[in-house]
Amino acid sequence: MWQYSTRRDTSREMQLPDLSFHEYLAVLNWLARGFDCLARAVSKWRQKSSEALENRILDYLNTKAVPSTASIVWADVFLRPIIEDVPFQVAFPPHLRGWRRFKHELRSLPFELRHRWRVLTRLVSEERVREILLKLLREQRIDYNPATELYSRRR
Repeated sequence: MWQYSTRRDTSREMQLPDLSFHEYLAVLNWLARGFDCLARAVSKWRQKSSEALENRILDYLNTKAVPSTASIVWADVFLRPIIEDVPFQVAFPPHLRGWRRFKHELRSLPFELRHRWRVLTRLVSEERVREILLKLLREQRIDYNPATELYSRRR
């Protein structure tokens, strides 16, 4: 018959260091920063071509009938795809303490890592969008109204 032994063989078990949850949060934060550095290196390695950005902006202006400013083009074309599927609890975290905070940060960690990855690999600066819009304007592929500072598709 099988018997339960109270003796443990601790030499074979893997034991985590005895740290508080604040120290575990510090380790998770350090890992997120390492992930951040990795994403930056990848984003520098994989730069988006100017042509692809121009095409995205032209597609946006062609599908939207209302003229837009440069900041609205930037927000709609580049920022919205990055932040549109972030849950409310991750975007606006509640003020928690102790174990509940630790659990919340563990649950939100995948979303934060995905968000950091998207920001570093897909986000184009607003200045870059302005440069592309000026280039498209010089090539006479779009129209610009200086009184209202709105860009629109070429008619």
